[in-house]
Amino acid sequence: MGRGSVCFILPSAYGYFNDNVPAVGGGARQLSFVSRYLTDEFEVHFVVGDYGQPPVEEYDGVVLHRAYRQSATTPVWRKPLQLTRLSAAMYRADADLYLYRGRPFLATVTYIIAKALRSQWVYNLANDPNLDEQPVALAAPIRWLFDRAVRDADAVVTQTDYQAGRLSELYGRSSTTIPSGYPPTESTRSHGSRDSILWVGRLDEAQKRPHLLLDLAEAVPEASFRLVGPPGQDETYNDRIRSRVRDLDNVEYCGRIQPSEIHSYYQDAKALINTSAHEGFPSTFLEAWRYDTPVVSLDVPPSRFATDSADAGYAGGDFDALVELVTTLSNAPKHRAQLSSITYEYFQENLTLDVVADRYRSLFRGLLLD
Repeated sequence: MGRGSVCFILPSAYGYFNDNVPAVGGGARQLSFVSRYLTDEFEVHFVVGDYGQPPVEEYDGVVLHRAYRQSATTPVWRKPLQLTRLSAAMYRADADLYLYRGRPFLATVTYIIAKALRSQWVYNLANDPNLDEQPVALAAPIRWLFDRAVRDADAVVTQTDYQAGRLSELYGRSSTTIPSGYPPTESTRSHGSRDSILWVGRLDEAQKRPHLLLDLAEAVPEASFRLVGPPGQDETYNDRIRSRVRDLDNVEYCGRIQPSEIHSYYQDAKALINTSAHEGFPSTFLEAWRYDTPVVSLDVPPSRFATDSADAGYAGGDFDALVELVTTLSNAPKHRAQLSSITYEYFQENLTLDVVADRYRSLFRGLLLD
């Protein structure tokens, strides 16, 4: 039997292969990592967006297939053309197995195309709302098809035990839990030499909520903060965040930073702050943990992705508790070192990329040999 072929589908991932294109999204980065790791055993393809590149390219042994140009303002009449180009890209890949990670609508579409191609289809959850909030917003026929896709999937990959439990509760099926992973780093910086509190994410009012980071900076004026991330789709909100940053002497807005250049920000950080309303498996947590940087989170429990002890940095949804945690950590390098050592060790043992990629490898082996 020849090498089995697998195809990942995530249009936003192209920037993680081509350095000349802006890279966006932790999930896209994850799958770009995993796809490269699997080329020693599988023929690996990846369906990406249209950024003006040739229809087929190869990076690091992964064959990329151009689909459609992404836009937040795509008119309805262009949607069928986008889906036609997606279908053509999946057809070119001609894979034995397709894996899609992301929102329910595109999950439904890729499921239908994969089954039309008589291939296996795997759904990889991107975040918690993929299971409940987002399906409810779909039109009834699409919602029914998504339900069928999840139940009929050859496998579903969840990132956490919480997601696995919700999947079983809502859809009555089991899953394979595979967390996100990152390559280990060769060195870390001493906690006494770090200089700022870091926030990384998209300027998104509903999920990432950087305005809460600015509220925190106002409440802890003696600490220095760095806000890193690209603008969101709401220009009014983007302008409001930039305006507030200009009025705060202790906040630096760094804008979009290329993935290859983000490392120094984590190395210099006293702590990473998370103000998100929800997360799947946040890549920012992994970036922080691999650099021995503690994570302080307002609403998302770090223990969901690591050991229970990681919740020493969890504010439990209480903003005042978040202020107290940051005030304490900002001036206590030994305390920061104690908190970060817990998750640094957990990362080294469970969340390095080779460990995570091997779980995908085992899943694909089982499906393709079944």
